[in-house]
Amino acid sequence: MVAARLPVEDLEKHPQTPLLNRKSTPHKASAALELITDEAKKLRDEAEEHKINVAQTNAFVTHDDLDGSLVEQVAELQNDIQEKKRLQAETEKVLELAPKVELISQSLQSMPSQLPTTLDEQQTLLEDMEIKKQNLQNLISSMNDAPAAEELKQKSEWDLSRIKDLLQQLGSAVGDKLAALAAFNAARREAEEKLLTITADATDKPLTAEQAQADENAIAALEEHIKTLSVEELDENERREYADLLARLQNASQVLEKRRIEAEKLQQKQANEEAFQQTIVPIFNRLRRLVTEADEFLRDSDAVPGQYEPTARELNSEVELARKVINDAGVAADRKIDILDFLETTIGAAQQLVNGLEERASAWREFVAARDETDATLGKLRTPLERVLEKPKRSASEASDDMKEIRDASHDIQILNANVANLQRLSEALNPLESAYAEVRFADVDTEQTQKQYDELLNELATELEDDRRSEQCSTRKTPTTRLVLEGISQHQIPALKAQINLLQDRNVEAVATRAHIRQLEEAVESKIAAEMAEKEQLVLVRLVTEADEFLRDSDAVPGQYEPTARELNSEVELARKVINDAGVAADRKIDILDFLETTIGAAQQLVNGLEERASAWREFVAARDEIFENLETINGAVNGVLGRPLMSVTDGQSCLTELKEMIGIVEKVRDRKSDVEYLVSLLEPLSSSLHESRFISVHFEGTEGHLENMLDKINAELSAEIELLRTLDILTNELSQFKEDLRSQSVADQQSYFALLSDVVAHLENQKVVVARSEQSRQFVGSSTSMDLERLLAEARRLLMELQTQPGQELTSDEEEPKPGYDIDAAAEVLSALYPHQHPYHVLTEHGIDGLPSDSDSKSEFDTVESTSDGMLSPIPDDGVVDNEHLRRQRTRWRRVLRTALPLQAMLVLLLGAACLVPHCDDEYCCQLLNNFAKSFDPSLEFINGPPPF
Repeated sequence: MVAARLPVEDLEKHPQTPLLNRKSTPHKASAALELITDEAKKLRDEAEEHKINVAQTNAFVTHDDLDGSLVEQVAELQNDIQEKKRLQAETEKVLELAPKVELISQSLQSMPSQLPTTLDEQQTLLEDMEIKKQNLQNLISSMNDAPAAEELKQKSEWDLSRIKDLLQQLGSAVGDKLAALAAFNAARREAEEKLLTITADATDKPLTAEQAQADENAIAALEEHIKTLSVEELDENERREYADLLARLQNASQVLEKRRIEAEKLQQKQANEEAFQQTIVPIFNRLRRLVTEADEFLRDSDAVPGQYEPTARELNSEVELARKVINDAGVAADRKIDILDFLETTIGAAQQLVNGLEERASAWREFVAARDETDATLGKLRTPLERVLEKPKRSASEASDDMKEIRDASHDIQILNANVANLQRLSEALNPLESAYAEVRFADVDTEQTQKQYDELLNELATELEDDRRSEQCSTRKTPTTRLVLEGISQHQIPALKAQINLLQDRNVEAVATRAHIRQLEEAVESKIAAEMAEKEQLVLVRLVTEADEFLRDSDAVPGQYEPTARELNSEVELARKVINDAGVAADRKIDILDFLETTIGAAQQLVNGLEERASAWREFVAARDEIFENLETINGAVNGVLGRPLMSVTDGQSCLTELKEMIGIVEKVRDRKSDVEYLVSLLEPLSSSLHESRFISVHFEGTEGHLENMLDKINAELSAEIELLRTLDILTNELSQFKEDLRSQSVADQQSYFALLSDVVAHLENQKVVVARSEQSRQFVGSSTSMDLERLLAEARRLLMELQTQPGQELTSDEEEPKPGYDIDAAAEVLSALYPHQHPYHVLTEHGIDGLPSDSDSKSEFDTVESTSDGMLSPIPDDGVVDNEHLRRQRTRWRRVLRTALPLQAMLVLLLGAACLVPHCDDEYCCQLLNNFAKSFDPSLEFINGPPPF
């Protein structure tokens, strides 16, 4: 690739370049030049695309530092390559002519110095020289003016001069007639050979314009040469052949002219198509790149939406350029260029993408306008809201005006909701653009918050205005007569009474020294004033007591007003007590209104205590509620953090399980605080808001606790399953390692027992593989890393099994059809046959308490002979009193078969009894899966691989 990018002059300066080595053959040099030509075409496409990219303007990046003359440099490089190809073609042509010239030169050098003496030899030599002269003249005429051909041309001309000298000598010796005949024969043979060559070339492959021109020139040269021959020296037959030869050459010249014209047309058409290819390929490459980028841009969720319209314009301009190129190509009638079909298909795809980009751009413009309108509406709604919230406490009339202003402004919330719905619709049209969804989420949240603030503010203003209205109603809930009396007392009687009291006090001071019998009027006046003040205070206090009692019984009361109401009522109680204390009649209280006022004070004090208890309970309720929500958010954060993770390893899963178990302590704290909340709700009865919040807390807590418990159970189950799989893999790995070590040192008989064990291991591994595959499909938190290890162990076990099968000596005899268990059956059978040589194994087992075994009559071999079933073999006492080897052998075989079948069955029964105690008892899905795996693991052990048991 590096050599292909070097200019031709650099290639000439570097002869060590492997593509154009001076020692390389012409074929390799031509192939190298073709490779360089192809690379140059690719460079031209890249350079044109680079030039277009440089010409495009960008708002953020400048292209001043880039070279824009790459296309001209590549074009210059292509011209140099064409020149080099021309020189190479001339060199190849010279190299092609050199062997022919060398052959003629060698034939001339090998000729004897003396001319032949006989006429036939002279005539033969003359004809040969004429042929060589004609061939050499043709070779010289086909040589070009290349420097490499100069030396060869000089050598050819020198050989031609020698041939002419020989022809002169032969002509003078043979005669003019023979010379003319020889010249004609030589010219005829040359013409025939040339015509045969041209005919063969025409049938093999189509001629190029240069080849057709060269053949046409060669035929014309032959025709001119034949015309120069002396016809007068020829006889009649040779003259007819002469005329026929000239006619054939003229006909061949006409045919070659037609071929040359067709070849020139074909070559021109190919050149036009190649030029069209060079024009259309960069456009196709750019359009295909833009289509790919536009498709990725439409699918990109993080795309910059402001680039939809520029991308559509750029792609549309490229589509228009491609259509213009197709229309200007002039090949619509005979469209044989495959890239045009691809280009039209790409144009169709690009047009669809342009429409999609324009729709996205239009949707984004609408989205931006709707977003700005939503922001403006939010700002318009927030302005009166913030102004009202920033105001201090004010009168009821001002609050009523504010409420009217907020209610009027709240009508724009409907417009805001419509704008948010429009944003949602436009965000769906912009799918999968994430920024649009984020804008919609933000607008939705702001809308909900603003609407919530409006509702809360309107509710607060309505509540406070309603409270003020009720207070005013309570203050004016007296009869008209009482109200008029109180107004008269307040406006006329009390001032007059005060004036009278002052007058009486002055008179009393004057009469203190003179009166000796009449009681002074001071006590009566003071009693009357105290009664009036007590009655006034009693009216105010009764109203407050009534409102406080109704407030405590109201289920829709505002709990934040408990404390202000208590303070207001308490201040009024203190004022009433001060009135009583200032009355000065504690010793002789005969005013009924004072007694009634004291009763009202007692009731008011109870209500004050109740309101203070409610206020304290509400503060504790709010603190407990906030603490519960904070703890629940902590638990949900931990749970969501685990849900967002990918599948964890065992170590990470254990760490995560530990972190989640720490959340159980927080759950217990929340449960305790929940009990406190329920107690506080009972204290706040009949307040409905606290009851609703308590129910919401209970539902939220139960959902969070259930979610946490489910996650803990699943992670714990998946960790246990993964740890159990890893432990099983370790056990199987150790067993396979032990098998490989044992197989190197055990006999054939032991290998047969290992064959059965390996079969069990393979079955167990296949079962574990199925279990792991099912477990991986249901995993949510802990990933499994045992699949590859299981595959490796299964391949290793199968390889060992194949090795055992292919080892010699594996053919099992009739007595060893079944795999042996893990103990030495042969040794046990040897001992038992020696201890009980004349007793049947069935009777021995019955004597030792092993009952229920069937007889071995059914397993008798069909190949048993009469001697094998004779009474002598089974008799307790043999005829000769000596136990022979045959009898012992049969006893050993019988004991071996009994032990092979009976003992594993009994051991398996004991194992099943013990395993039943270890099986987990639960209804969980994971436990059921363990039970199934435990039961399936016994399937290979319960099968008789080599046939049924002997009994």
